Amino acid sequence: MKKIIYVIFAAIACLCSCQKPLEVEKSLGTIECRVYDADYTSVQIRYATNIPEGVSGCMVGVFVTSGEDPMKNEDACEFSGGMQAVESGESEGDVLVEGLKPGTAYKARACIISTVDGRTVWSEMTSFGTPSPLQPSYIAIEAVKIGTTSAVLNAKWEEHGIKIKKVGVIYSKYENKLSFSDSKFVENDGELELFDLEMGTRYYLMPYAVTEIGRFLANTTYIETKTPVAGNAVDLGLSVKWADMNIGAFDPDEYGDHFAWGETAPKTYYSMSNYKFLDVYHLSYNKYVSNSSYGTVDNKSVLDKADDAASVLWGGNWRMPTDSEMKELANTANCSWTYTETSNGVAGYLVQSKKPGYTDRAIFLPAAGVCNDVGNPLQQGSIGQYWTSSLFTVTPSLAYKLNLFVDKVSPTSDARSWGCSIRPVTK
Repeated sequence: MKKIIYVIFAAIACLCSCQKPLEVEKSLGTIECRVYDADYTSVQIRYATNIPEGVSGCMVGVFVTSGEDPMKNEDACEFSGGMQAVESGESEGDVLVEGLKPGTAYKARACIISTVDGRTVWSEMTSFGTPSPLQPSYIAIEAVKIGTTSAVLNAKWEEHGIKIKKVGVIYSKYENKLSFSDSKFVENDGELELFDLEMGTRYYLMPYAVTEIGRFLANTTYIETKTPVAGNAVDLGLSVKWADMNIGAFDPDEYGDHFAWGETAPKTYYSMSNYKFLDVYHLSYNKYVSNSSYGTVDNKSVLDKADDAASVLWGGNWRMPTDSEMKELANTANCSWTYTETSNGVAGYLVQSKKPGYTDRAIFLPAAGVCNDVGNPLQQGSIGQYWTSSLFTVTPSLAYKLNLFVDKVSPTSDARSWGCSIRPVTK
């Protein structure tokens, strides 16, 4: 037995003496990692390496997971990457890890990886957690001004532990059908305006905040748009009595709403493309046509009751004035016209009767501006434009109206698609 063991050891010794000595692999060194600046969805990880001289081809990676140890299952990590080449000696670097979940516990390791032979050296595992989100402590919306088809709103909010990027409002006629598809963002000054609402209708509002980690909804509230209220009739001693305020206004010096000629509801934009009586595709008018060049002739020259905004919205005997009635009002032999401002700072014309027995009677026509292809009225506070019910039959794409300027009052005609004020009359 001893002889056999001796032979085996002798054979091993012989083999060893015939081969080159084995090379000892150099260590990849050491690596540490630490976490700082943990946010709701991101974190900065700083690594520090110490790689021996002569070792090359090394990369550093970072692995983060909310599950098991990253070293045991790299593929299950929520984040793996940030690969950076490192040289021998001591070095540091930062890796930004994004896409994490708020309020979650995580484990992280950094790793040296040899691109030469695939060896790895891991840091000690470190643990951290992303902060739990705190909702904005206060988001509210309040109505500044409510009209018949629009509303000016003001939003107020306070940040509490999380930065608010934008504030918006969802609005709907139905409390159970509030959708982000029907929403508007608040401007920088905290205001927003809703257009194209229905008259006399309740709208539910839900303010919300867009933050760096998502959207937060506040409590639902509501507003109710106004129903047009008929004004008072003022007898100036003329052929008709004139209303003391515009359609859509609730006081004599309010601007009120704007209407395209023959339409009975205000809208956001006034153009030929959305005018009720125009076939845009064929560029022909389908009602109130006195010239075949503009469409099928029907020889209607005054608005039907169904197309008269004053008749539809105020009811009773109210209607829009004809061109002759408007010119009667504009005639300075009948009334004096004085450009002035009300106590509320609203510019316009005070129209005072000159008729004997009526000289103490007057109406005020505010300079409510005009709408044409833009969302907001142009030159509001400087000019006013008031429709009549009369078509300009020579060119039936136009209708008669009265223009108010600072230095003059001018009966004229203009495109039916424009949005102008309406001052009703009655017998």
